[in-house]
Amino acid sequence: MVQKNTGEILDKTVFSYDDVARLYEETEKLSLPLDAISEGTVYQIQSDQESLYAKFNPALTFVPVDFEDLSSQMTYNKCVTAFAQEPLDAAIQKISPELFDQYEIFKSREMLLEWSPKNVHKATGLEKLISHLGIDQSQVMACGDEANDLSMIEWAGLGVAMQNAVPEVKAVANVVTPMTNDEEAVAWAIEEYVLKEN
Repeated sequence: MVQKNTGEILDKTVFSYDDVARLYEETEKLSLPLDAISEGTVYQIQSDQESLYAKFNPALTFVPVDFEDLSSQMTYNKCVTAFAQEPLDAAIQKISPELFDQYEIFKSREMLLEWSPKNVHKATGLEKLISHLGIDQSQVMACGDEANDLSMIEWAGLGVAMQNAVPEVKAVANVVTPMTNDEEAVAWAIEEYVLKEN
């Protein structure tokens, strides 16, 4: 979703109920929890396995729901599986291969697996954003540290990896900051590459 800070949505690609149903079928088979997100509300689909997503994002609105009661009239921005790292990593190896052709599936944190519509990742979001802003790809700087940042770091005119970034992100970045994201690395990158006079 590409959205202004006023709340106006410029562009979005979403899951249908049928998509969520397919992912729920898969996560149940793998003994993983699944949360479906729609416009800022997280629908925690009841499962034998407890989702850890509320611990990562306590400011969001969480609504427990049985899958049978999940609305088929709504669309969903994405789904997430938040679970302990070791069983999550083991389950990822068992995801049905065809799902990787149908959806974007990637870890954004050690204990967080994200499920998104196909071709929905940060690079496509930035591409849609610059069409609204009227600027060129070469004018975009992107900063990141996790695997879900990989596409935008590769895509941006200047890709900046945090010192604590995963190896895959560092490998494709134009610049690796001398400090971590917790040590104001983004501020450093802005001062170094945006605000500094040439």
